Amino acid sequence: MLRSDSAARAYHTRRAAHAYAAACSENSSAYVPPVAISSACEPTSSTRPCSRNTIRSAERNGAGTAEPFPLTATFTFLNATYTSKYLTFTSVEELTNIPDKATGSYTPLQTPTAAQQALIQKYDGANNGAIPFIDYGNKFMSVGASYNPGVLSGLSWTQIADDLSTPSSAVAQGVLGTANYATAAICGLTGDQPATACTPAVKALQAKI
Repeated sequence: MLRSDSAARAYHTRRAAHAYAAACSENSSAYVPPVAISSACEPTSSTRPCSRNTIRSAERNGAGTAEPFPLTATFTFLNATYTSKYLTFTSVEELTNIPDKATGSYTPLQTPTAAQQALIQKYDGANNGAIPFIDYGNKFMSVGASYNPGVLSGLSWTQIADDLSTPSSAVAQGVLGTANYATAAICGLTGDQPATACTPAVKALQAKI
């Protein structure tokens, strides 16, 4: 389950933006790759799933204007579909990127089920509902920050995609570094299948989460 909102899909904002969990372990409440980070952003490479998995109609979007890095190029899984022989994927976007003057936040979009809300409260309650919250098959949890979204600030979707092809770029190091740890967690659920995604390099990361 991926919990986020359209306004700040990539952000851990309006809360303790510099408080992070130290590591990821089985049945832990949070995981963060062991790199220096100062804010929260999830990888755009999440839209490039493992071999034989398909996400369709993940739409371009932008972070809300009230965010620390407003209008950052991002995406939404609303109305998207996911097909895989290995996994199921469920996303919940609680808020839009449309400001709500009545609440000072954003207008509501989707509501978690009772079971989803119970997981959020159990593992994310201590973080004041930090986003994104990702539950990997109830074995691994990722809460809040992964890398500094400032590296995406001012870049278009095309520029971000181009930077992902340059391993030394700050974008690639943040996005792909995070994606590698996410892939390692997923491979831990699928018995390291498919081999095209669960490479030796990725499997070596499993000991660190």
